[in-house]
Amino acid sequence: MFWRSNDGGLTWSIQDPGLPYELGQNQNQFISIQQIDSLNVVAVGDTGLLVRTYDGGKTWETQNLHTKAFFTDVDFSDPMTGIVTAYDTIGTIFVTSDGGKNWKTIQIGGSYLRQCHSYGNGKFRVFKEGLGPLYTTNNNWETIDSTKLLIDSTRDTNYASYFFDHCNFTGGDTIIAYGNYLLQSDGLLMRSIDAGAS
Repeated sequence: MFWRSNDGGLTWSIQDPGLPYELGQNQNQFISIQQIDSLNVVAVGDTGLLVRTYDGGKTWETQNLHTKAFFTDVDFSDPMTGIVTAYDTIGTIFVTSDGGKNWKTIQIGGSYLRQCHSYGNGKFRVFKEGLGPLYTTNNNWETIDSTKLLIDSTRDTNYASYFFDHCNFTGGDTIIAYGNYLLQSDGLLMRSIDAGAS
């Protein structure tokens, strides 16, 4: 279920999307949620779980993307245009241009996709956990560009000890990846202002 506040967190109310309780692998656990605007909210989770409200949480609907993949992230640039990433070995992405009534499946071959961002007008970005790369399309996945890895293995022999499990996108080309340095258990931040080129 969800907790929602309409007064900056002074008071909270429960919103129950009406999902059945399940044990084991299918726990209906939410992993990522986005409030697109005051009426539109979408959340994704394990085993292909995606729920959406169009009325600020009064009612919720489950959208079937015809998969049991573990969803890692969701992002909408507007109430109609969105992207969902799945944590699998084949790099599965789902995109919609009609608010989730229909979803298109794309496989890019980059396993374990962790974060995604919808910029609108056919532009999307996806981050692969670990050392990257970032995948970008500017034409609704007709073509895909990818960056190099976040850590240059020729400059740092410990490159395999860096692990970035999340990133943060802005509306432009600034991206911050974060994770940890396994050799010392230190937190790591990497920042790019040119869409991952450097």
